[in-house]
Amino acid sequence: MSGLVDGAKRLRCGTPPLVAIAAGLVLGCGGGSAGAGGGGGAGRDARPVGPALTWAPPRLTHPITVRVTAANSKLDLDRRRDYVVRMPARPLKVAGGLTITGGRNVLLRGGEVVVPWQGARPRYGALRRGLLLRGQTGTVHVEGLRLRGDLGDGIDLDERLGATVQLQNVRVDRVTARDRRHFSDTHPDVVQSWAGPKVLRIDRLSATTDYQGLFLLPDQFAHGTTSAVDLRHVDIAGSRSSAYLLWRDDAARVRLRDVHVSSPGGRAVWQTMWPEPAAWPGARLSRAARRPFVARATAGSRYRSPGYR
Repeated sequence: MSGLVDGAKRLRCGTPPLVAIAAGLVLGCGGGSAGAGGGGGAGRDARPVGPALTWAPPRLTHPITVRVTAANSKLDLDRRRDYVVRMPARPLKVAGGLTITGGRNVLLRGGEVVVPWQGARPRYGALRRGLLLRGQTGTVHVEGLRLRGDLGDGIDLDERLGATVQLQNVRVDRVTARDRRHFSDTHPDVVQSWAGPKVLRIDRLSATTDYQGLFLLPDQFAHGTTSAVDLRHVDIAGSRSSAYLLWRDDAARVRLRDVHVSSPGGRAVWQTMWPEPAAWPGARLSRAARRPFVARATAGSRYRSPGYR
């Protein structure tokens, strides 16, 4: 877990443009829902790749647009307001990745986070995290994001206020520890939840891990907050050192469709799915990694959404 994050300035509609620019924010005062076009740092010449996604972004009311930079990568948003988080046109290179704290409905579409090398002995694990979502009160929609670099964790969720989290067309490159034998420094996870969310939806997630994949303990620090987990088109490729690729408690109803995990080290199915394979109905284990649902060229700075069903 990470500690306190730096606060981004909160500006309201009507703020003078020069003030907004100086604060690194662009105000969007129009209501309605966000369109299906490219967001984040998506290039104008990018083209949608892949099939339409399952869940559309939430409807935003008078959203504020926040531009992410290396100096403004730890966002502290008003829980009563809606936001569009706009990633830079080039990969965001910053220790600790991107943190989004607060906001009601939050939309992030496209972009790439690169965690720079943190040395042989990083000061603490949060420096090697790609994305932290914390304390939203509505729906947070993350789409077309790629995480790579010196990753110890991919995506961490602290959603004890009952948010819905939607992760779609997301790619998490290899998460790893310095000590890949005993994992004494960190336990790498692709997606980890220790508080909520109330609803977790994932459609098209591809990742590689040296240890764990989905590590879902929504009741660990927030009892009774999770009711549903819906996973579709997920592939997690383990390495010879990987352990449990699917781990969950019994705090939620789980629905799976096209969920694949691979363990080249030859671990048995009961050693890759916790508490037991029956807790992950329909998940498939193989020794060789399958073709990823989210290719390298699909997610990232040039992402353009394929739209929604």
